[in-house]
Amino acid sequence: MRSTSRVAFSVLILLAFLAGAGCSNRDYPCGNGLLESFEACEGDFLRNETCLSLGYNSGQLACRDNCTLDTSGCSQIKLCEPACDLTLCETCINGTCTSYCRAGEVCEAGTCEVDGIPLRLFFTADEHGWLFSGWSDDGNVFYGGAAELMTLMRERGYDPNENNSLLLSDGDMWTGPAISTWYKGESVVEVMNAMGYSAAAIGNHEFDFGQDVLLQRSQEADFPFLAANLRDEVSGDPPAYARNYIVEEVNGVQVGIIGLTLDGLPYLVCSDNLEGLVETGYEQALRETVPLARADGAQVVIVISHICPDDLMELTRLAAELDIDLMTAGHCHSTFVDERYGVLVVSPGASMVKFAQVDMIVNPVTFKVVSKEAEVVENYYYAPDPVVPDPDPAIQSIVDFWLEQVEQDLGEVIGYTQTGIDGWAMYNMTVDSFLMALPEADLAVVNTTGFRSSYSPGDITIAHTVSVQPFENYLVVLELTGAQIVRAFEYFYWPQALAGALVDKSGARTIVSINGGPINPASTYRLVTIDYLLCQPDYFPFDVPPESVTFTDLHWRQTTEDWIRAQESAGDDPLEDFLDPTPRWVD
Repeated sequence: MRSTSRVAFSVLILLAFLAGAGCSNRDYPCGNGLLESFEACEGDFLRNETCLSLGYNSGQLACRDNCTLDTSGCSQIKLCEPACDLTLCETCINGTCTSYCRAGEVCEAGTCEVDGIPLRLFFTADEHGWLFSGWSDDGNVFYGGAAELMTLMRERGYDPNENNSLLLSDGDMWTGPAISTWYKGESVVEVMNAMGYSAAAIGNHEFDFGQDVLLQRSQEADFPFLAANLRDEVSGDPPAYARNYIVEEVNGVQVGIIGLTLDGLPYLVCSDNLEGLVETGYEQALRETVPLARADGAQVVIVISHICPDDLMELTRLAAELDIDLMTAGHCHSTFVDERYGVLVVSPGASMVKFAQVDMIVNPVTFKVVSKEAEVVENYYYAPDPVVPDPDPAIQSIVDFWLEQVEQDLGEVIGYTQTGIDGWAMYNMTVDSFLMALPEADLAVVNTTGFRSSYSPGDITIAHTVSVQPFENYLVVLELTGAQIVRAFEYFYWPQALAGALVDKSGARTIVSINGGPINPASTYRLVTIDYLLCQPDYFPFDVPPESVTFTDLHWRQTTEDWIRAQESAGDDPLEDFLDPTPRWVD
C-alpha cells in the first residue's frame, strides 16, 4: 500500500564470467549428447560460457560439431582477454577489467558490499494537527494518524532512543482539526516530542496564534524550530523561538540541518503576527549558514524547509555549489522526489498520512555522500479489508488524552447533518451567518481557502466548527463603492464565498448583482469580510481607507455556530435541508 519513487546514484554494472577453454580429444567420440570432461561443449551444453565471458561485448555463443566453442556469433571486437575475474567483482569496460562495485562498496567474495556509513532520515510535513486516525466519510479509506505512522517508521528501523536515524518536519505543525487548533498546537508538540523529532522548519501557520504562542511552543518542544532566513529586524539574529541550524550525530556522522521558511510571509500572515521580523532570502541564508554549520562540525549538510518542491528545485544549483546533498519541501502538501545537480529534493506529503524515508551512504574517509535513495510511504488504507498497522501504544495514549479533552471542552451538540456538509453549501452557510450577525450589511465575502475541513454525517459539535474554520478571524465591515467591489471581484483569481450578491465571471466581463439587482458603481455598499483578508497586502487591488473600516468583536466561527443553532436541526430536519448548495460565484 505504498507509492514509491527512487533516486539512486550508481555506476554501470556489467556481469562477466571466467573464460573457460577446452580442447577436443579426438580419441573419444564427440556428439554423444554427454558433456565429457575433455570437451569444451556438447550440443546446448556450453559450460556456462557466454560471449561476454570470453571477452566479447555481445552475441550468441554456440557449440561446433567437434565439441569446440563457436564464437562466430559473437561480436568480433574483443574487449578483455583474458576475461575478467568475478571473484574480484570485475567487468570489462573499454578493454580494461574494472571493478563494477559502486562508490561506497567493496568486493567481498565476488559480491559488492556496502563499505560506507548508512544514514536513514524520516520526514513529515504540513502535519496541521492531524494526530488521530479515522475513516473517510464515504467509508472507502482509513487514514492513519501519528500512532500508525510511528509504527510504520519503527518497522523501517526508526528508534527515537537510538542515533541511527533522524525524524524531521518541514513545518506547519498545527492549525487544523480542533485537537490541535483549540489548544494552539500544544497537543502537537507533545506528540512530536514523544515521537522523537529532532528539528522542524518553521511554516507560515506557526504564526497563526502570534509570536508569543510560537515562543511558548518552542519552549515546550524537545526539538528546535529552524528558519535561517528569518531574523530579528533590530539585532539581525534569529528570533527567540528559532535557530539557523543544528548539528546532529547519526551513526557517527555529524549531520548539519539547516531550516528555511517560506519567503514572502507577509502575503500569508497578518503583519501583527510578524512584527519585528525580516526575511533575508534563501540564497543569503544558505551562503551564510552552511559555513557556520561546517565550522560547527557538520560533515554532511541537508536543508529542511517550508518551501514548495518546484521552488526548491530552482535552488539546486546553489545547493550543489554549497555541497548540500538533500533538501526537503513543505507548504504545497504534495509528494515529490527528484534530483538535479546531484541534489536530492523530496516532499513527504501532508497530514500525517504520508512520510518520506531517505537513505544515504557516506564515505567513511571523505564523508562525501556516495549514494542516496528516497521513498514516500503512505499511511492510508483502502476498504474493504485494509491492512492497518497497530498504532504505537505510547503515541496513541497521548492522542487519546487530547481527544478526550476535545470531547470535554468542545463536545456540545449544536446541530445535526444526515449526509454531511461541504463545498458550496458549507461556504454559503458561513457567509449567510455573517449577514445574520450584521443585518445592516449589504453583502458578505470570504475566501474559500480558509475552510480546512468539512462536516461529517451525524451530530455537529463545536469541535466540528473549530476544525472547519480553524483560523482566528474576526468580522470587519468595509464601506466600498460599487465600482470598487466590481474591481475587487475582477481581481480575485479564485472563487469567493458570497452572501447577498452573485458574481458571474464566465463571460467577457464580470457581472455583479446585489440583492437581486445590478450593482450601482456610484453607490456605497457595506461589505462584511474577515480581518485576515484586510491585512493581506495584495488582497484588494486598492487601498481601503481606515475610516471606511469598522472592526467588530464577532469571531467568524462564532457566527457560524449561532447560525447552526438557530436552525434547530435534528434527525427529522437535518441541517442540509436549510442550506443553499448553489454556487454564487461562477467562473
